[in-house]
Amino acid sequence: MLRDWKLIDVPYYRLDEAADVLARAFATDRVIAHIVPPSTPDRYNVLKMLFKAGCMSRLSQGHALLGAEWNNKIVAVANLLPTYRPALTPSMTRMWTQVADALGPEGYKRMEDYVALREKHKPPRLHHYLISIGVDPEYQSMGFGKALVESTVQAVVDDPTSAGVMLDTDGEKNLVFYERNGFSVIGKEDLDGTEVLYMYRGVR
Repeated sequence: MLRDWKLIDVPYYRLDEAADVLARAFATDRVIAHIVPPSTPDRYNVLKMLFKAGCMSRLSQGHALLGAEWNNKIVAVANLLPTYRPALTPSMTRMWTQVADALGPEGYKRMEDYVALREKHKPPRLHHYLISIGVDPEYQSMGFGKALVESTVQAVVDDPTSAGVMLDTDGEKNLVFYERNGFSVIGKEDLDGTEVLYMYRGVR
């Protein structure tokens, strides 16, 4: 890992930078490719808008967005949803409307179907959901992903209302990484030929 890096709470004014990191990190992810296919016009900006909406939702509801910073540059981001889902603010409703317009009716339906599959596998007890964790491709395999996972798990441990943390991932790509970080598979789905794994780590 690079020296002199640090974990930060990403401030609102750096949302574009955080969204850029996630868009780059997930550019080749097969689950994201199901929602936003490679043939999508202006795909990078659509991805960035999608991730920015997710990050903005986090901050607008008063929760921290975790990042790893090196040399004044955000190199990794983790978006951890709390155990409850607050109502969207008017500004967030407008943002998600823009996302829906960018995805188009078919793309938005694919995103809704993806969320519905996730709901099938969620644990019965209150838990956090790690909606996205991504490292800038230039800085992968340097330990930033592991550091962010450890920090998000600690945030879950610190919340007495939460029994653990759930995530979903492209099975082929990330299974070993998450198993090494204490997660276990609790369900599987096929998403147009891509195996999606639903994983969970209990903390109490």
